[in-house]
Amino acid sequence: MLTHPARGPSGPSGPKGWRARPAPLLLFGTLAVAWLVPAHAVLSLPFAARLAAAIALAFAPIFCANLIFSDRLALAPDPTSAFGANLLGA
Repeated sequence: MLTHPARGPSGPSGPKGWRARPAPLLLFGTLAVAWLVPAHAVLSLPFAARLAAAIALAFAPIFCANLIFSDRLALAPDPTSAFGANLLGA
């Protein structure tokens, strides 16, 4: 039986209390969409639609990554130190 400091013991079927988190799936989905949408498809749109599409394609993965970071930070035993270590790159 394996243990995880934030989640406790885990058995063969996975950690106790484990639930699928949508943020990583959403992150990979937004990255895939940004990679699959060709630039000429965005550039051929009218100005307002081009602006909205460019903003959505560029910042959706960043937003999802921030959701994952905040979730992980909430699980830290000392969030202040964990955030400081993240800022320092440790």
